Amino acid sequence: MRNRIVYWIFPLLFLIISLFTLSDYGLNWDSAKHFRKGQAYLHYILTGEDTYESLPDYPSLNPETGPGPQDWEPYEVGQGRIYEEAVWEGWPGRKRSFYQADGAGYINMIEGGLDGYSHPAGNDLFAAITNYMFFQKFHILGDYEAHNLFIVLISFVSVLAVSYFAYREFGKIASLLTGFFYAFYPLFFAEAHFNIKDPVITSYISLTIITFYYAIKNMSYKLVFLASVFAGLGLSTKLNIVFVPVIILPWLLLYLIKTRRKLRNNIKFYLSFIFIPIISFAVFVLTWPYLWHSILVGTVEMMLYYIEVGSGRNLEVYRDFIFGGINFYPLYYIFVTTPLGMLLLFWLGFLISVYRLLKRKGEIYLLILIWFLFPIVRVSIGAATIYGGVRQIMEFLPAMALSSALGGQFIFNKIKSKCVAVFILTVVALSMAWEMVSIHPNQNVYFNQLVGGLKGAVNKNIPYWGNSFGNAYLQGILWLNKNAEPNSKVSNILFLSKELPFQNLRSDLSLSNSYFSSDQKLGEYIIELWGYEVGQDNESYQYVVNNIDSVYEINVQGAPILKIWRNI
Repeated sequence: MRNRIVYWIFPLLFLIISLFTLSDYGLNWDSAKHFRKGQAYLHYILTGEDTYESLPDYPSLNPETGPGPQDWEPYEVGQGRIYEEAVWEGWPGRKRSFYQADGAGYINMIEGGLDGYSHPAGNDLFAAITNYMFFQKFHILGDYEAHNLFIVLISFVSVLAVSYFAYREFGKIASLLTGFFYAFYPLFFAEAHFNIKDPVITSYISLTIITFYYAIKNMSYKLVFLASVFAGLGLSTKLNIVFVPVIILPWLLLYLIKTRRKLRNNIKFYLSFIFIPIISFAVFVLTWPYLWHSILVGTVEMMLYYIEVGSGRNLEVYRDFIFGGINFYPLYYIFVTTPLGMLLLFWLGFLISVYRLLKRKGEIYLLILIWFLFPIVRVSIGAATIYGGVRQIMEFLPAMALSSALGGQFIFNKIKSKCVAVFILTVVALSMAWEMVSIHPNQNVYFNQLVGGLKGAVNKNIPYWGNSFGNAYLQGILWLNKNAEPNSKVSNILFLSKELPFQNLRSDLSLSNSYFSSDQKLGEYIIELWGYEVGQDNESYQYVVNNIDSVYEINVQGAPILKIWRNI
């Protein structure tokens, strides 16, 4: 029993740290539309109402523009309440989420064109559930933080499952290292706080693969059913789940060839395979109320949407990475955004897996290799592509963590002095942890020393350097709360004001896209992202960059990722 505690250590540490740092992270720039979808569907499921007319109206500070002064106490430097606090002060009973917006209810999703031809809504629905519990009911967390709690929880379950898998298959050392490398990988750790799609689908893919693996090994029809549910939840999040059979089948065929004489008769187990697509599709439909009116039309719309966003994009961005028709950008990006210690252990573990597979020492190594390679290969050939780094194929990470753990375990086993071995592995882990702490909460824009950190990535113009996907806005808002003059106006240019974590803006400050005064210079603050090709086609953004000096910058590894200007 004591040994089994091992695979809980880093998953639990991940959960504890993530909960305590949840409010340090902001929003993905498309989080708001997902939150609105989830709230609309949850409200309909709980009440049967297709609008929010039964909910009390917002006690708004400024009904026309959002945050702004009205009848609140005079502002004192450092003491001003944030917008969310001011709105809810004195509000009795259940809170109303800012994403339960009039005009964005169930009827608007179904008949008003706010849903359909889009991502599914299963993850949106679960995020609305955690918001309902921890914000609306108990008010333990803020509005968007309570939505993001779901991402943390499902990510924790995934890290725990992969750590358990490593423990069962490779032992204690591999389990410890796997849990650490998966949980605290820069991209995953940061985006498990605010990215409502990619860490979630990564988690469901991991859970599907591992559950199916043990379903086959134990000939358990119950685990087949559970794997089908995870697959359905993955399908209700993002279409990436449809590639799981490609990852599993080579291992399955090799396993069946090796064990064909040992398979026992189990009619329930064999019949359970018939229900895999049925259960998965049923979960997909049940968690996306948009489909309840027309399953076929909604499913086709979703597929067309993924064909559009997942292929045919401008590959000119990657021209320096394409050789022989293969786009090496995804693989390159992974190698320059993985901490060096983990990267070295990964290469060692990767070679060990290849060697053991060739020596027929276990078909599990084939599973790990394909699990890592296939997500990368599928966006490196043909018309398929990605944008914004590799967050869209994050499902490679659990396998990368397992390979890194195998490399670390090899070192531990080969070095006679276990004190020396533990010291080496501890240095690798601590150096990785220190790098993550030093750039908190911007781990998702991390680059390693191979390119000289983020500053080096800027100098090399690596595509999508500095792209925080909106997370950095919160840090800019916190600076404004401390430094902006009372009753100031704040403008942003690239996204709607409601897409930012506006709830955390000081209540006397007013945020709106309409406040940008250009050459009139009316004194508004301007807050915007800074990164690879950000705003290059936006005339207003270019005017700001070329004509106004910034008053504040958020710098990570020597390079800015967000700037604030004062238009005076």
